[in-house]
This record gives sequence, C-alpha cells and structure tokens, in this order.
Amino acid sequence: MPAGVAWRLARREHPEINLYDDAVHPGRIGAYLIGVRLPRHAPGTFPVGSRYAAGLEPAAAVALQAIAWRTVSEEGRGGEGRLKT
Repeated sequence: MPAGVAWRLARREHPEINLYDDAVHPGRIGAYLIGVRLPRHAPGTFPVGSRYAAGLEPAAAVALQAIAWRTVSEEGRGGEGRLKT
C-alpha cells in the first residue's frame, strides 16, 4: 500500500495538520508521515510510540504515527481496500 493512503487519511482525519511545504511538495510534517511508515521493513518495529517527533507538536506526531500504523498493519494483512481513503 503506498504512502499516499496514509497521506489521504491524514488529510481527511486531521485537516489541521499541514502536510505540504507548497502546493504540491511534502513539507517536514508530510515527510515525517511518510518516514514513520518505513520501519515496517524491520521486524518488531512499529511507528506508534516512537520518541522521535522531528520537532512536531507531540499530538501531531502521535496522530501521524497512528495513521502510519493503521496503513502499515492493513498492508501486511492485504487490506488495501479496507481503509477508507
């Protein structure tokens, strides 16, 4: 499942979090969301609960970690169509 699914969920569920640097490019916050999905490749690692927040407000980091976890866990179960985007 591409990072775009996580991106769409974040935009829908947390419109107050600005993921963009300009009209089309991810900013620091958008890059964080994409980045916290990456640990899925390392066994036993999860994006939720990471202490690294890239300078984001703690609430925003937690929200993006949770979205990343939802998309990654559905991806691992073949649930590409289960998440409403």
